[in-house]
Formats: sequence, structure tokens, C-alpha cells
Amino acid sequence: MKKYIVLLAALAFVTEMSAQQNYFNPTVKVKDYLEPAIPHPDQDKEMKDKMSKLKKKPNILIILIDDMGYGDIGVYGGGVAIGAPTPNIDKVSHEGL
Repeated sequence: MKKYIVLLAALAFVTEMSAQQNYFNPTVKVKDYLEPAIPHPDQDKEMKDKMSKLKKKPNILIILIDDMGYGDIGVYGGGVAIGAPTPNIDKVSHEGL
């Protein structure tokens, strides 16, 4: 019976410790409607410094594509080379920063 009491006490201790500090999950929930994210304060500071030096806000284009390989579009060496040219994506890529 003592073994079970010790085991339960140890389990309660580990559960309490993991609730206080979760070393395996570094994410932080900032707001209720946002997914938890890993904070990067150094990168955030660097980004804000660079953005403050720009004369106007940049246009950021995010293209979400499913079921496509890394080298399928021309920007990354695919395109015409694999028989699937992507001239518009290539143009956007070459004109951007």
C-alpha cells in the first residue's frame, strides 16, 4: 500500500511541476482567438527596427499551395525545366525583395 501512496504522491508532484513549467511546449497563447506561438523577441525587435527604416510599408504576398513539391515552380529551379512553366510566379519572385 505504501508503494501506491508514494507513486500517487510522485505523480501529483510531476503533474504540478509540468503545469507550472512545460519544458516540452515553448508556445505562448497571446490572445484567446489566436493559436499559441513560440515567441521570438530578438527577431521581433530586429524586424521592427528594419520596418521603421522603410519609407513605406511593404506589400507582402503569401501564396498557399497544397500538394506541390519544392522544385515544382520555376522560382526554385522547376518550371520550364520540368515541363510546367510558371512565368507569372517567376516574375513576382524576381521583382520582389
